[in-house]
Amino acid sequence: MYTLVAVQSSLSSISEPVRRTFVPHLLRAGSLSAGLTLNRLSFQVMLTIGPALAGLVTAVPALGLRTCYLADAASFAASVYGVSRLPAMSPQAGPTRPSLRSVAEGARFVRRSQLLMGAFLTDLNATVFGLPVALFPSINATRSQPVAMGGSGQLVGLPCSS
Repeated sequence: MYTLVAVQSSLSSISEPVRRTFVPHLLRAGSLSAGLTLNRLSFQVMLTIGPALAGLVTAVPALGLRTCYLADAASFAASVYGVSRLPAMSPQAGPTRPSLRSVAEGARFVRRSQLLMGAFLTDLNATVFGLPVALFPSINATRSQPVAMGGSGQLVGLPCSS
C-alpha cells in the first residue's frame, strides 16, 4: 500500500503542473476566469464531499469498501477517457526555464503584496493544521480496526458509536 501511495505521489508531482496548463490553453481569454473558478470549485467539492461520501458508502453493510474502490476505479476510467478526448496542445514558446533566480523573484513579488502574503499564509495554515492527511493512517491505526476485519467505519472517517 505504501508503495502504491509513493507511486501515486510521484506521478501526481508530474501531472499536476501539466494539468494546470489545460484550462488556459483550452479557453478564450474572456472565459478564462470562469474556467479557472470552475476548475478550483470542482476540486474543493471533490476534496470535501468525496471522503464523506466514501465514509457513508463504506458504512452501509451491503456496499462496503469494495464499492468504494469500484467507484474510484470507474471515476478514474472516466477521467482517463476525458483526458484522451482533449485536443492536442502544442508547446508555446516564451517562458524561461525555472531557476533559483525566478523563485527568488517570485518570493520578492509576494512579499511586496500584503494581499498575496495574507492569502499564502492563510492557505499554509489551512494546509498544515486543517488537512493533516499524512497523519490519518497513524490516527486510524490507534483508533479502529479495518472494516474488513470487523471494525467500524471510523477507519475511513465516519464517526460511529461502538
